[in-house]
Amino acid sequence: MYADSKVKDGKVGYVTHMFNPGIHQLDLVSKSYKGFVNVSNYGCTGTFNLAYSSANKHAFVQCYVARRSVALLEMDLASDQIVTKWNFTGAPYASPDGRYIVILYKSINEAANLLLDSKVFVLHIPDNNSPAVFKSEFDFPGGVSKLVFDKKADQQGGYLAYISLLYSDKIAVMDLDMLDSYGNKISYIEGVGSVFTAPGMHAVRRSLLRSGSWLVSPATANNSVAIINTATRELHGMVMGVAGGRRLIAVHSSPFSPSVAAKKTCCSQETLIFFLFSFYKTIA
Repeated sequence: MYADSKVKDGKVGYVTHMFNPGIHQLDLVSKSYKGFVNVSNYGCTGTFNLAYSSANKHAFVQCYVARRSVALLEMDLASDQIVTKWNFTGAPYASPDGRYIVILYKSINEAANLLLDSKVFVLHIPDNNSPAVFKSEFDFPGGVSKLVFDKKADQQGGYLAYISLLYSDKIAVMDLDMLDSYGNKISYIEGVGSVFTAPGMHAVRRSLLRSGSWLVSPATANNSVAIINTATRELHGMVMGVAGGRRLIAVHSSPFSPSVAAKKTCCSQETLIFFLFSFYKTIA
């Protein structure tokens, strides 16, 4: 389900369903069913992951056929009309400014635990009144899994996309401002451990969580958790002894010191320590 205060004043929620050919709408004020946007005319028998662009106020949703993701639909939420059917698919993510939609696609033979394909597609929203335009496509060895955005620390604008990988001990970093240049668009943070995979396992993923200047990701094959400093884009360290970790949560707590300087230092460290302790106790 997706709902946001910027979408129809926060009064409408959108629910996708892999076995329903469209998107359900809920009236959040009256707590009642509002309607159904049928997309069967676009060949979809189901819908799944959804991302919302705050720039052009369009939703991007996966189109499914027989449990397979086959396309990406762009829908104008003001009119509930499909404006574009993109001939690629994957899980969409919207950048915080709404200007980019990054789509992660992978295909895995789960019975054999074999990665068949792994790609990243990027759409760009040029202005607030236009649909998205195709920007880039990249092959991504390692099997893309999850994504989080982070604003660049060295300038006012611009975002980085951190992408976890299933079959690699790396986390990819994509610079969205470098997509048109010949520079290094994609770099990697290495030594972050890996995810346990085996034949027959379903829907394996590598979670990512950003909290302040920290990026945290469990490495289930190594019974550990990787901590990355996003300010330096380097591995800060590995916390060992965390077996089978999958889901992440960050808990922010206020320090007791009245000093502003101490508050800034304590808060980021205390948040991270408390999170890891809670995470470990939960899965142990």
